[in-house]
Formats: sequence, C-alpha cells, structure tokens
Amino acid sequence: MTDIEQALVPVTNRAPVRPDSPTFADLGVRPETVEALAKAGITHAFAIQEYALPIALRGSDLIGQAPTGTGKTLGFGLPLLERVLAPSEGADGRPQALVVVPTRELGLQVARDLAAAGSTRGVRVLSVYKRQPMSRRSTP
Repeated sequence: MTDIEQALVPVTNRAPVRPDSPTFADLGVRPETVEALAKAGITHAFAIQEYALPIALRGSDLIGQAPTGTGKTLGFGLPLLERVLAPSEGADGRPQALVVVPTRELGLQVARDLAAAGSTRGVRVLSVYKRQPMSRRSTP
C-alpha cells in the first residue's frame, strides 16, 4: 500500500458515500488532486464535501458541521490545496496557508491527509505543534 493509500484509508473506512454522490472532478477539483485521491480509492464526495466544496472552491467562507470521520478534512482541505502553489509551480518556500486545530493528533492527521491529497503536485505540508505535559495544559 502506498503512502497516499495509507494516509487516506481511515477516511474511506468511515465516511458515508452515496452511490449517486458526485465525483471530485464533477465538483471542480483540479485533475492532479483528483488523481491523488483516486490512488487512495477515493473518487466520490462524502456528504459534507458535496455541500461544502462548491461554496469553498468559489472562495466563499463557510461553516460546516459533521460527525467525526465523515470527510471534513478534505471538505476544507481540497479548496485550500486549490489555492497553494507547489515548488514546481513557483512556490517560494514561504507558508501559504495555516490550519489551526485543537490537538496534536488532529494536526498530524490533517497534515497527513493534505499531504496525500497534494502529493501528485508535490505540495509541501508541515505540522507544527508544541509538546507539553498533560499536567501543564490549561483546561477551558
């Protein structure tokens, strides 16, 4: 199994996909990203992606809510990938996007999924987090 397939397997095992769901190509995702997703066996949009992608790809802000494991990462991540440049496309090495998440584990998952979806273009993704003992973490 390739790195791309391994990265996105947890998503494909949980996310509900209707048989008549549109493909990512149908929703306007760039061909290179569609190819990367297809390598992991992801060809059709999950419900949250079907609703969110047309809005987000236009550049509009949105808020989406869906249960864990239903494809939210790609719902916001694919439009993000549409807007960033890979090194071969003229990226200058400076950060182009920032995704903030509440936990290190979620940060690693999001970084892994975005790297996999952007792999055919060579998009670089970096996860940055601070290690802190549980006893020193503040509680809300």
